[in-house]
Amino acid sequence: MVGGIPDYVDSTSGWLFGKGEVARIVNLIVEICNEKEMSLSRRSAARSKALVFSWRRVGEKMHTVYEAVAQHRSVGALRAGWE
Repeated sequence: MVGGIPDYVDSTSGWLFGKGEVARIVNLIVEICNEKEMSLSRRSAARSKALVFSWRRVGEKMHTVYEAVAQHRSVGALRAGWE
């Protein structure tokens, strides 16, 4: 089990840990404090991931879905452009 949602965080944008992996987390914090580049290398990817799930983007998608449903159109076809 992973302590996080892989859709939001992956190996390019952050770190995920399993439940109870306190020692690994503490070790990572120490590494980050000693090696600033370690966290800086993930900063851009983390921002990109965050923008994928921004309220504006999610709201636009939901609006599109509701509009399709209201017009009795298939919602499945809409997903292709969301990846």
